[in-house]
Amino acid sequence: MKIRTYLLVFALAILLPMIAFSAIAVIAFDRQQRAAVERGGVETARALVNAVDRELSASLTTLQTLATARSLERGDLAMFQEDARRVLARQRSWITITLFAPTGRRVMDLATPPGAAQIDLVEPESFQTVLRTARPAIGRITAGPRGRQAFAVRVPVVRDGAVVSVLTGVIQPAAIAQILTTQQIPTDWVGTVFDSTRTVVARTRGIEAFIGRSVSPEFTQLLSTSQEGWAIIHTLEGAPVYTAYSRSPVTGWGVGLGIPPATIDGPLRRSLWAVAGGGVGFLVAAVVLSLLVGQRIARPVAALSSAVGAFGRRQTAPPPAARKGPQEVAAVARAFDEALQSAQSARAEAETANRAKDEFLALLSHELRTPLNAVYGWARILRTTTLEPTRIERALDAIERNAAAQVRLIEDLLDISRIVTGKMRLELRSVKLPAVVEAALDSVRPAAEAKGIRLESVIDPYAGVLGDPDRLQQIVWNLASNAIKFTPSRGRVTIDVRRVGGSVEIVVSDTGPGIDPAVLPHVFDRFRQGDSTSTRSHGGLGLGLALVRHLTELHGGQVSASSPGENQGATFVVTLPASQAPDP
Repeated sequence: MKIRTYLLVFALAILLPMIAFSAIAVIAFDRQQRAAVERGGVETARALVNAVDRELSASLTTLQTLATARSLERGDLAMFQEDARRVLARQRSWITITLFAPTGRRVMDLATPPGAAQIDLVEPESFQTVLRTARPAIGRITAGPRGRQAFAVRVPVVRDGAVVSVLTGVIQPAAIAQILTTQQIPTDWVGTVFDSTRTVVARTRGIEAFIGRSVSPEFTQLLSTSQEGWAIIHTLEGAPVYTAYSRSPVTGWGVGLGIPPATIDGPLRRSLWAVAGGGVGFLVAAVVLSLLVGQRIARPVAALSSAVGAFGRRQTAPPPAARKGPQEVAAVARAFDEALQSAQSARAEAETANRAKDEFLALLSHELRTPLNAVYGWARILRTTTLEPTRIERALDAIERNAAAQVRLIEDLLDISRIVTGKMRLELRSVKLPAVVEAALDSVRPAAEAKGIRLESVIDPYAGVLGDPDRLQQIVWNLASNAIKFTPSRGRVTIDVRRVGGSVEIVVSDTGPGIDPAVLPHVFDRFRQGDSTSTRSHGGLGLGLALVRHLTELHGGQVSASSPGENQGATFVVTLPASQAPDP
């Protein structure tokens, strides 16, 4: 296939699952939102029912308090009428307060002027309920004699266990409608409060047209099946709505909240249309971009392919034309230049390594030849010449000293080889450092005295570690001999052994020329010296400090070097884990 086809397939393989996933995610999110709206709607309806119950309960409590008035108990109707007027003045939504005899005759009605004819009992069902049960009752909403919609709350007046009269408060539906207004229901919702007979008491829309009418037949059937819930029904206007409803188990009154389908279904439809439209747009864009990008990539790739062939045949860099096009193609073209530069760098590194090898071999040859020349020279003299005893002793001493230097050089090389190949083995045991350090100092003290160098030591007698005593002595000997080698005559070398927390430090410092800051980071590298020429003032292969580092690390410790500046000496610190053995 061509590049553009690959690009198109790649784009479709990414886009189609993303579109499908987006649609699934939108639907899943919509279900969650619907469930949240359903829960919220039912909870709001339940809260409104509780508010209606509180309002009705407050009205009943007011009447029950009035029913216990002393004026009514004494039968002083005129005084009781004044008490009732004071209560009515405080209840803004009440129309009147009426006192009925058990026969249904109006004994008192604050809405009827004195001497006027008393009207008949309105809504007798709740009146009969009070007489039958001797308990408060709430009547259904109904039209009064003057055509005003209202509902009655009634409480019994009981004397000696018998109902002697019924006290009634007639309340406007506005008292209940105020609850819907306070809740701030969205304007496109329909909120309805209905009484125990499922008659509309208050409504957020079409108040005058629907108060006093029964709720829709669908809603009536739904209310007969459950106390609260969620369903799709039609309003009294005939519009379909999602309805959250709840009824009070105490009063039988309830609240229904009608939510337009567009409020719930609209976001899902809009989201799905957005996903579908965006998916189609992206697919078209993917096709167009695949064609354009494929063409743009194909041309420089073809040119680059030709250049690569030419490079393979002629071993030359690709022509500049291959560097046009996408960054990746240009990067491939630049890679040829980098490959050439890398080859040149590798060659330079190889030449540097070769020179380093030659320098090391020359240095090694010099270090091996110097003691061999002394040994060979004195051996020839002893064989061919008769010497005085003092000169014979001097010859043997020179032969022994140079042979020992040769042995040390070869042992250092062998130790480095064992460390590099992982064959170095330690014989670990509990070691007291004072004896190890003193033994090392005894072996370097003649060299220090020969140069007039003051050798000082401060050793903690209880410092101990877990290690190989011979290798620990080698560490101290290398550091001390290195310090003596670089310290001028009448200088000072100090060895300090101390315990620091859970570690033991061996500190070797001198008053020599110090260490060049450029050399300091590499001072523990193998074969690394500040001056590696054969004419340098100090001998050695640069292995002593490398051995110190490796042996210290094998003991689980670390070593560091520092130098404050030129002609200010150097300090080496070896830190080893202290042994767990108690102090003697």
